[in-house]
Amino acid sequence: MIFIKFVICLILYEGKIIKKKLKYIIYIFYNLNIIDYLTYKFFDRKINPMKCQKFKKFIKENKKKWNKINLKNINIDNNNLILIDNFINQALCSLNQISVGKYLSYFYRSNCAGLLIKGDIKGEILFRSFGINKFYHFSDGNIIERCKYLIKALMILKKVKNIKEFCNIKEEGIEIGLTSYDTFIRYTRIPSTNKINSKMTVFLAQALFANNYFNKLFKKKYINKLVQAEKQFIPLSILFQNALKMKKTIFIRTGINKISVKIYNKFNQRHENKITFPIKLLKCIIKENKLNALKLIDKFYKIQFKNKLYGKAWAHYIGSNKKIISIWKNTEDPNFINKSIKINQLISIDKKDMCKINNWDDKKKIVTVFLPYMIDGNFQHGMKKLYKDNFSWTINTLNLIKEIKNVNWLIRQHPNEERYNSKINFNEIMNEIEIDYKHIKLVPKNINPTSIINITDVAVTSHGSVGLEYPSFGKQCIVGENSFYTHYGFNILPSNINEYKKILSNIDKIKKINKKNIEKAKAALFIFLILTRIRNTIIPEHQPIFEARMRIKDESLYWGEAYKKLKLFNFLKNDFKIMLGKQILHKSRHTLNTKHIKFKNKIFNDF
Repeated sequence: MIFIKFVICLILYEGKIIKKKLKYIIYIFYNLNIIDYLTYKFFDRKINPMKCQKFKKFIKENKKKWNKINLKNINIDNNNLILIDNFINQALCSLNQISVGKYLSYFYRSNCAGLLIKGDIKGEILFRSFGINKFYHFSDGNIIERCKYLIKALMILKKVKNIKEFCNIKEEGIEIGLTSYDTFIRYTRIPSTNKINSKMTVFLAQALFANNYFNKLFKKKYINKLVQAEKQFIPLSILFQNALKMKKTIFIRTGINKISVKIYNKFNQRHENKITFPIKLLKCIIKENKLNALKLIDKFYKIQFKNKLYGKAWAHYIGSNKKIISIWKNTEDPNFINKSIKINQLISIDKKDMCKINNWDDKKKIVTVFLPYMIDGNFQHGMKKLYKDNFSWTINTLNLIKEIKNVNWLIRQHPNEERYNSKINFNEIMNEIEIDYKHIKLVPKNINPTSIINITDVAVTSHGSVGLEYPSFGKQCIVGENSFYTHYGFNILPSNINEYKKILSNIDKIKKINKKNIEKAKAALFIFLILTRIRNTIIPEHQPIFEARMRIKDESLYWGEAYKKLKLFNFLKNDFKIMLGKQILHKSRHTLNTKHIKFKNKIFNDF
């Protein structure tokens, strides 16, 4: 039986490797000059084999820029190496990562090295243009290694009976089971399962391989800092956990062209979201800078409402000239229909009209359930409290509210949910519910997000940013799981499923949020959206939409804009450099934009 499972898993594993290699060959054919590529690979690493002329122009100028930056007088400690991860190989991410690493090398007097996926030629060229010439390459291993870790995974699974036990699998303290299940959900697009299948076994084998690689890597004592972009999925979660376990200091960036860096240095911080800010910082804002913070966040949202947009998911459209909220397409699924929504097509509606449309009693409260992504961000805050994944929370919540008729229920899908194209037909699920339960309705996609604020009396979320945003507008929010703001104490937080059921059953009796908690939520939003956002002037201000950042054909536009920014870029006079220097000096967990507010007590010492 084990042998048959091994053969099936090996076929799946090798199929993935073959598919990846074919994609790589196609990538080389379309994006690299073949003769230059062969020259680069076998003879001269100074050659740039990429076809994109704007990228080549940027690289040429960047080499000149970093040759001119006079850092030669700085005494470099060769026993202190900063490792910069480039696993998310997008132009935007790579440029941000390296620039953060270069500033850290300046402040800590250290050399930098790149951590790349094997075969990442473009990444290596970009790193070299910054004067970084040392690299570590992560690969899929050879077939013997893959067989070894498949067998090890199968041996571990002999004692595992269900998904809960699978998620609890650890290897020397590293949570490889939870990471494997998270990766399975994300890359198979299956939002939930009760069975351990062959694909999940392959992901577990990959996690075991990655764990061994990073464990060996961080035993090199001279690597003592890591710059990382994300900490979800294989191999990034395994990388992150191993670095912390080996007592390395990790700098994780958040944001696009306005960024902040969070410093991690303890293993017990591994479940902290990179946008989880300390209570100490919130108290400091309220005590010393409350009026200014509230003024600035009110101004921020006034602009959002003026643009008919609201919420974290769409915040990046504010200030841009784009008229489209989503223009994505899914080429993998021929049955998928691309429904783009233009800003000028969004309609405004009030509570009275919403009740009239749905034939509801307008004297009853309206509760809006804001759904999470089904296949992304499942375990950003560690293991779930209530249900095993985002989809399970969604389905169980829908089942609970079927019999709770003392309020009317609106169900709001995440604005970008369809982009992930999970393998469920949620509209079909909702159609069946709406037929039998008239007090439950799906919010139409063309409703102006600002209207939903006015319609909603109470909000419910698993762990979404709604739990931070809605209390700032005086709306109570029930938050089912841990999130980046739940430690602040202005939400209704069930500790178990029975308590969750009880809260939902009595939701009509929930009182309005008090002024103190409204101000606390606004101050937290100020930290999230303003205080921890600093312009990194080497990064173009107006980015392509999310999907375009992932398309090779759109990179030419990006590198053209990056070249213009590079010509004006000043390494020593960049706002981000100044604020990062203050962060290190003041021992702050996060990079703070002190242009907005002044702190009396400069030393935070919160990491």
